[in-house]
Amino acid sequence: MPGTVRHGPDGGRTRTVQAQTPDRDAIPHCRFGRGGITPPRRDPSGASQGDPAWALHALPSAGTGKALGRIGDTGWFPADCALAVGETDLVAAVNGEVAIFNRSGKRLGAETLNAFFGSVRGGLAAFDPRAVFDPHSERFFVIAVARSDEGAPRQSMVLIAVRRPPQPVMV
Repeated sequence: MPGTVRHGPDGGRTRTVQAQTPDRDAIPHCRFGRGGITPPRRDPSGASQGDPAWALHALPSAGTGKALGRIGDTGWFPADCALAVGETDLVAAVNGEVAIFNRSGKRLGAETLNAFFGSVRGGLAAFDPRAVFDPHSERFFVIAVARSDEGAPRQSMVLIAVRRPPQPVMV
């Protein structure tokens, strides 16, 4: 039957459920629409997600056709671009660089990916970054992998950076 999904045994019986198409506006981590992507934020009353009064409010977007400052060619292919949108700032990451922009597109700071993770990467080469803003904790996360290209045994690691306050700062 089209539109249904049959699940395997559930206590000795099979059940059939109606397949559903997710409503993208109901997905809490981001909203898509004209003018760009805007993250949700907490209800201004301070209600948390578990409270009945909790609601998501989309921030006003920067508008259509608005361009950010940019990260230049880092020499890596493919570029592996990542963008995390916070309430007031954006974190952009491309293979060799991490940069912070305000919502108007002004570049606030930038650093190479190796320098950004310099104190923890142990001399390994960092690459393939990802950037995430978690609206519930109001924190930015930057994740990358690192590996050694020489020597035996070869080493690799996953690097994770978390910004405590909601505003990212290059130190």
